[in-house]
This record gives sequence, C-alpha cells and structure tokens, in this order.
Amino acid sequence: AGAGAFLGAIDLHWRLLPEPCDEAFDEAVHANAHPAMQRDLPVLVLDPTDELLLACAHGIRWNPVPPFRWVADVHLLVTRTGGAIDWSRLVDCARRQGFTLPVRTALGYVVKTLATPVPVEVLSELDAVSPGLRERLEFLVRVSPLPERLFGNVPDYLLRWMRLTRGASTSTRLRGLPRYLADCWGCREVADLPRHAFSLARRRLERAVRNR
Repeated sequence: AGAGAFLGAIDLHWRLLPEPCDEAFDEAVHANAHPAMQRDLPVLVLDPTDELLLACAHGIRWNPVPPFRWVADVHLLVTRTGGAIDWSRLVDCARRQGFTLPVRTALGYVVKTLATPVPVEVLSELDAVSPGLRERLEFLVRVSPLPERLFGNVPDYLLRWMRLTRGASTSTRLRGLPRYLADCWGCREVADLPRHAFSLARRRLERAVRNR
C-alpha cells in the first residue's frame, strides 16, 4: 500500500527514549537489535527486552488522547516473547537509566488489569530501588497534565538538561542552561529568550481564558 493508505502517525525516534541516556545504553540497544525483513528490505528490530523498556517508559507518559496501545504492547511482549525477555537486564537498565518508576507502574498496571504474567520477583526488585529526586520529578512530569498546562515544555526541558549535565557542577549547569533553552525553543540568540518566554506565557493564558 502507498503512503496514503496509512492511518495515524509514525513515532520516529532518534534514540530509544526521549530522555537522554548514556551513550553506552544507546549503543547496546543497537547491538542487541535483531535482523529481519520488511517488504523485502533488510531492517533491524528491537530486542524484546529493549522493546519492553520502551513500551513501559515511553507509553505511560500522559497524553491528551490516552495512548492505551502501550498496554497491549506490554501484554503481548510478555506473553508472546516472555522467554526472550531478559528480566535482569530490564531491571538493571531501568535502575541505571532512571526509569524504575515508570517501568514498575506500567508492569503493575498490566498485571492488575490483564493478568500479564510478569515475574513477581521482577516487581519486587523494582520496588526495592529507591529513586532519586530527579527521577521522581521526571515521573510526576511524565504522568500528570498539570506541569504542561502551567509551564508548557519548560519542566521537561529542565529535567532533560539535568540528565544531559549529570556530573557537572551547578555553575556549569546554570551557565549552559540559557543556550540550551534557546536551542529547544528555536531562538537564534540567548537574548531572545525573555521575549519568546513571554509570548508563550501570553498564548497559554489566552487559551486558558478561552477554555473557561
């Protein structure tokens, strides 16, 4: 079928997850991918373990139109490829990359609603992890519409900057933040940030007034 036969949208990722992860993680995702054929073309498909991490961490993000597809994805991955899922690697990746809260929440949800056979010890291992402040803030921003309604993309951008500058000093983070926000918003100069931020805030306020 031609492109006109497609319904919906294609979710194109530059990396596995929208949140910045370390380079070794992204390299491992590519190394773990399996060769396959799609319409007589050679392609690579994600390893089931990486696909499950993606479905949990990315799918649970709040959306105005609830993306319940991730629930079916997680259930089918566990039930149809359960033997191929490396649960220890999944837990380790979630812990090291700061995704234990979304992964635990997603797996708990499918167990409760669809009786998905996730090993009990996996849930226990995820429960035993103590997430840091950044991961807790990321989770709140990820699953709630309130931060976006109040502040737009700013909370998401700030948390991504914290990930990108892990290990850097506070002064280095503060010095680089204006340029990073300018790039995120498409501003040519850092000096354009206040005007652009004011414009975004005004439009958000106007929408809120219209929707009252």
